[in-house]
Amino acid sequence: MSFFNYSRILHLKNRLAAFGIALTTLIIFLTAYASAQSGSIPNLEIDIHPIPSGELPLDKMIKHKFKATNTGETKLEVDFFVEVIAPFQQEIRTVSPEPQTLFLEPGDTQVIMTKMDEKWGKIPAYLPGEVNEPGNDSRTYRWTFSESKTGQSQTIDVQIDYSLVDDSRHTNEAKRNDNISGPLEITASITNHQGVTLEDAYVKLTTGHWETVTNSDSTGQATFRGVPWREDWILEARSSEGSTICAPPPKQCNDIDPYWKGTPVARDMRFITQIDSDYNIQLNNPSWKSNYSLTNTMQNGIGFWKGAVDEAGTKILLVQGMENWIQSEGRESESKLFLYTTDGDLLWSYSMGWEAWGADLSGDGKWAAFVTSNPTKDLGVIDAVTGTPLWVKTAQDVTETTHPELDSKEVKISHSNEYLGIGGVDGTFLLADLITGKILWSKFLNGQVRGIVFDRADEYVYVGSGDGKAYKLDLHEGTLIWSGEIGSWPYVNGFQLSPDETTLAAGGKYGDLTLLNSATGETIWYHDMRDIVAWLDFSPDGKHLIAGGGGQYSTLLIDVETGEKIWQIPMYSFHGKFAESGDLILVDNYLFDLEGNEVGHLVLSEAGCVPGCQGLFAYISDDMTKIIQTRRDIDPTAISLYFIEGSVEATTPLPVSTIKSTTESTEDIPTQQTAEPQEPSNQVPMDMGVVECLLESMELKRALELLNKVPPPPNSFEIDVLAGCMRIQTEVPSLPGAPTDIDNNPFMNNDQNFVDCMSTALDEGRFEELRGQPPSIPTDAEMEIAIQCSTHSEMPNMAPPNRNEISMPPKDGNPFLSEDEYVVNCLVDIFGEERYKELRSGPPYIPTETEIMSVGRCFPSTGTLDKSQGKPLFPDPSPTKGDTRIDSIADEAVATQEPSTSSGGGCSSPIEGGKTPLGTIALLLGVVSIGSRKFFSLR
Repeated sequence: MSFFNYSRILHLKNRLAAFGIALTTLIIFLTAYASAQSGSIPNLEIDIHPIPSGELPLDKMIKHKFKATNTGETKLEVDFFVEVIAPFQQEIRTVSPEPQTLFLEPGDTQVIMTKMDEKWGKIPAYLPGEVNEPGNDSRTYRWTFSESKTGQSQTIDVQIDYSLVDDSRHTNEAKRNDNISGPLEITASITNHQGVTLEDAYVKLTTGHWETVTNSDSTGQATFRGVPWREDWILEARSSEGSTICAPPPKQCNDIDPYWKGTPVARDMRFITQIDSDYNIQLNNPSWKSNYSLTNTMQNGIGFWKGAVDEAGTKILLVQGMENWIQSEGRESESKLFLYTTDGDLLWSYSMGWEAWGADLSGDGKWAAFVTSNPTKDLGVIDAVTGTPLWVKTAQDVTETTHPELDSKEVKISHSNEYLGIGGVDGTFLLADLITGKILWSKFLNGQVRGIVFDRADEYVYVGSGDGKAYKLDLHEGTLIWSGEIGSWPYVNGFQLSPDETTLAAGGKYGDLTLLNSATGETIWYHDMRDIVAWLDFSPDGKHLIAGGGGQYSTLLIDVETGEKIWQIPMYSFHGKFAESGDLILVDNYLFDLEGNEVGHLVLSEAGCVPGCQGLFAYISDDMTKIIQTRRDIDPTAISLYFIEGSVEATTPLPVSTIKSTTESTEDIPTQQTAEPQEPSNQVPMDMGVVECLLESMELKRALELLNKVPPPPNSFEIDVLAGCMRIQTEVPSLPGAPTDIDNNPFMNNDQNFVDCMSTALDEGRFEELRGQPPSIPTDAEMEIAIQCSTHSEMPNMAPPNRNEISMPPKDGNPFLSEDEYVVNCLVDIFGEERYKELRSGPPYIPTETEIMSVGRCFPSTGTLDKSQGKPLFPDPSPTKGDTRIDSIADEAVATQEPSTSSGGGCSSPIEGGKTPLGTIALLLGVVSIGSRKFFSLR
């Protein structure tokens, strides 16, 4: 054999061996991801690929989409069920299609989808209090398909891997660790429209869920070192001028009333499209000035699900419905339908007997329709002029469905007032005569109906369905014109025809944003916003579409013709509307211009909010003189409806100048997706879970300032932390509040000379606040007054006191005085013996804030304590009222804590038992006065 032939044979053998290895590897790979298949349904072909993965917290959620195809010659009707089987068991309800049935004609293919998030699949949510160590993890999903006619079933197990690449969603670029790194390096130059470089502009690099922030330097430059290449990086810069939560004089800073903040915020951003590029960002103030004031509110303890305004803009219909009734349990039957004028005057209300998620007002304002949820399932039409029912049917009265009885969440009145469209959750769409209630025809559409739109001529009706499709039906006969893919069922305000009715936009429950050709049903463009698209709206000229929700990529402005993204504001939003001029957009309680600059916003009260508080409906009048805001999930103390009046005027903006913010810096790391800014108040919610949760993310003094809602205002990061910590408050048993004895609160001194002295020095109301339960935070000056009044019992001269006269709190309020051997050894290890003795001895040795934060390491959290070692949860002694030990309360909290069970709107996130620390620096629940380095214990 020649050397040449031998070489060829050897080469061929090597190639075959390599092919065999590759094939074996592929088989192992596929087996790892689809680890088990059992049974089969003839002619049902399931292709589970591609199998997704995720990098947390760069990604917010993980979505798995795959296909099922009928390869036979007869129709298949297959039910399916999905659950997590490892490393725990959980039924998964975030699926499409909904209901969970495949209706497959021969040759048909159906897209199947599920999402993995903090609730369904239980991936880390990166909420305050969570401990998320970088590493790898996975979830194994089991899909079971069954055909009821034959009794045959098919099961597929799918493993989805993900990695945790960082321990936090928010970081400062100067302090960023190396957990997230890669080849992408970005430099931005920040200027105003005159080309002047801007120092201290706030600059953010974000995926929409994870972010690193910095400020521009003296040359206007901001640099971000290497991060991994992804297609969803956003570079954003904004000004922070005039940041304050105090209304203009004469309003006081502690005024709790909502108000309009008209301070503009310049904003600009870039989508990162190249791995090596420098970016120029220009900050220009908006060409608008706004001035609004609150004119009316409603407070009855139940929020609103949906609203509609007549074409004249004079009447607004609002229907009460919520998703989380935790704080208002048993009040569903008190839900009403309201008709207001847009000036805020109530015209009438109608008791529906139960909450409703579906309602509509006719364009001329003459008729109102509603449909209630379980258990009553009433469907009715009301004379909107008088508020009296025209007709009301129960579910049992409607027999034209494929389901035993009607269950609906969607109704819509046609433009001519002739027809009422009714959507059933079973997949049936019904058309009724508006005046008589007679069912004219029905059509089964394979998925729950959650979007109905009539064309203006009342020739066609467009219906969004839970099978991930939109349907166009002939209005007179109910015949199908076309069906088009929209991914998932449209959310509350996520289904709309363009002004010229040539296109149909759909925003889906699972993040699908789709534009269809209304004549053919063909897809024009599609964007995945990575979770719920709650609302969308076309500009009056049809050139722009804005969409928002709870997704990683909300809120987004798109060029309708090209489908290109114009800008993206990393902010959760659940309702919005273009102004009639097309120049301004109302997004939740914020008013933006077309460039994404903030013109102003309504500061709403957060009192009484529960998870899901953000409203699903808002309105701005054509002349922009009226704004209406709603709340959804609330407790009985909350405001649910706001009426605002004012104006927006065009103006010549001043150039953005170098920014020297006193309220934000790179030490305060703002986040992207926020609740509304907080209004001031003086009460401290002394819940251990909330305070200790806040201390995970900020210094003690700042945490207590935020809990009291006193200036400086919370930045966007602090708002996000507050929202997360308030969720913790509802899941962790409250620990005892601040005692009112004089040892812990010097303002409780009842000596008459002291009382007279303080009353003379302070406003009497303020003195009572400082003596309250819980007490308000004292200022440095008020502390000085209290010390001098205690010493001299006379009007203080405000001279600074001697530090040696300041006494430390008693032992049960100072962890440095703990006698526990483990705690003492731990503190000595951290601070050294000399410094520990100083801190133990008291004034003039006062701990720094860094030392205060470090103390928590010596008091293990309930989630990490190894009780076999006998380590205490808290310093000893630490009795609570009634001699109940705090550590026993902590144990009970872990034993009884259950994840949240609310679902559907993506509005609440469960916190796993044992992950929320209860013990860390629990006995430092007090006020640290930074200026004079004093302790004022609230324990």
